[in-house]
Amino acid sequence: MQDEQPLTRSDFEAFKQEIRQEIREQITEEMKASKVIIVSEDALKAISDKLDQQSKRFDRIDELLLAHSKSISALQTGMATKEHIDKRFDAIAEVQKQILDRLPPKE
Repeated sequence: MQDEQPLTRSDFEAFKQEIRQEIREQITEEMKASKVIIVSEDALKAISDKLDQQSKRFDRIDELLLAHSKSISALQTGMATKEHIDKRFDAIAEVQKQILDRLPPKE
């Protein structure tokens, strides 16, 4: 192996200047377009019209989903829960017991 000499300050500055120059060249390199698409004004107008139609449809879907969500929420609010049903059955059972207690005994 070769003996490596320590870098001098001037060697380091030269190396630093070389790296800076390479970076500048990379930054200022011309970028090449890989694909260029040319579209006529009529095609752009058709695309724009189609996007407007789609946007209106999405807005309508949003409105319908919101209305549907509100309907479901209203149904859920008005719907009895298991606890409500259990309480009603317990109340009915209590009334039945009271009625049976008032009947005369079987002979």
